[in-house]
Amino acid sequence: MDRIELLKTIPLFESLENDDLSALAHKLREVNVASGHAVFAQGDEGDAMYVIEDGAVDIVAGSGKQKVILTALSKRQYFGELSLLDGAPRSATAVANRDTHLL
Repeated sequence: MDRIELLKTIPLFESLENDDLSALAHKLREVNVASGHAVFAQGDEGDAMYVIEDGAVDIVAGSGKQKVILTALSKRQYFGELSLLDGAPRSATAVANRDTHLL
């Protein structure tokens, strides 16, 4: 699946025209995250959202015995958009649960 088609699957971008989707697709950066490593931590400033091109990510709240997996995400799903929309710090931690390729 090419990046424009991938972006079309995201509700946040579904109303964009093809020219806008193409411009957005060309601005995407690739990020590789090894299994067990955090993409971002709860409380971090939100400066990006992520689309999973390959791999999987757990969204986690709390730590230690209070740690709770809120959701498990996989290919073609996205996360991290909330901080971009509300300007608040990250409300949870995102951790790759296997080697993951993000856009």
